[in-house]
Amino acid sequence: MVMPKGRQKYEIRCNGRTLLITSTGGLSSVTVRERQLVMPYRGRKRELLQYLDMLEKSNRFEQVVLHGAEPKKIYLDLRSLCTWVPASGGLIQNAQGEILLIFRNGIWDLPKGKRETGETAKAAALRECQEETGLQLTMVPEKIDATWHIYRDKQTGRCLKKTNWYRMSYIGDGKCTVQEDEGIQKAEWANPADALLKDPMYPNIRSLISRYGSPANEF
Repeated sequence: MVMPKGRQKYEIRCNGRTLLITSTGGLSSVTVRERQLVMPYRGRKRELLQYLDMLEKSNRFEQVVLHGAEPKKIYLDLRSLCTWVPASGGLIQNAQGEILLIFRNGIWDLPKGKRETGETAKAAALRECQEETGLQLTMVPEKIDATWHIYRDKQTGRCLKKTNWYRMSYIGDGKCTVQEDEGIQKAEWANPADALLKDPMYPNIRSLISRYGSPANEF
């Protein structure tokens, strides 16, 4: 089967650890780490569950690297074993280049949420971010990145959540009215350097801010 061209690398967070899917040719660019397992993917989907169990239930490995000729096929095989959860979020910046962080359920985060049935990723990002911050937002058409993580749900089992991220600005004075019924306790503007010092923060969020939070990337 010929797969359509797509990403050559998928970095998926799982219980605070990482499942990295990459091409065999791209292995040379993967940073060597302690407690890292590097394995070729042999097309046996059920083996993927064993690697997820390693990341979820053991401290033996901090990162599992799976490689093959077609990273997208590995990713789609993994996706077929999980409940698919599409989501969208926003990196909201003001004129000073500060980023809007939210403090949700005891963890620093960026505004985001699940897509509704029939909703586009872009529309979901705008809706969720406006609902969670109370701001009237504007956005650029292109997404800046996507992040993935795997978690367990009591009803649907193991879930794979992909979040598409968009850069956004706002109209008005920048004062927020947070969505408290979603566990959001407060919102805070911070420059990217200070934002990266916030703790606790999800690794995916920290990485996103590190890559795209610089004022040099403003629109």
